[in-house]
Amino acid sequence: MKKEDVLAWIHGFEAARGVERDLARKEPVDAAGSVAIGLSLTEFARRCSGGELGRDGARDDDVRIVRERWAKLRRAYRL
Repeated sequence: MKKEDVLAWIHGFEAARGVERDLARKEPVDAAGSVAIGLSLTEFARRCSGGELGRDGARDDDVRIVRERWAKLRRAYRL
């Protein structure tokens, strides 16, 4: 990777952070909204990975625990 590529990436990241900051000022997100956003991003990642997010055989117990907690959060926030 060239220096210009890294600088362009940093510039883009900082621009996105600025947009997020402006939106947060205009439309604050409460705790429930934050959880909903996080869960939607997790669901998006799961769909992008073909529905098998985090399953590699070595972490089945961890995956089970995360899925149970995720289901509990989804029920709590009716998502």
